[in-house]
Amino acid sequence: MEGELFIRQHVFDYIISGCSEVFLEGKSHTFKAGDFRFAVRNRLSRFIKLPPTGGEYLIRHSKTTLIHYYHTWRVEMKSVNNW
Repeated sequence: MEGELFIRQHVFDYIISGCSEVFLEGKSHTFKAGDFRFAVRNRLSRFIKLPPTGGEYLIRHSKTTLIHYYHTWRVEMKSVNNW
């Protein structure tokens, strides 16, 4: 499955099964089952989702999880323009 998505809010994903290739700002990033992924808001993303043989592509993401992580660890993000 191919698609394009404008990311409206920060997203923290965990890839449960399958893999995906994400194209952001001219660069390709590959994610597979077991990987975590963080997407920065206000960016256009193109993607290809590849389910495992005989299965389906699954991810889990939650704004609540991201907010909980921030409050627990007080993570400060610096602006990164290369991803």
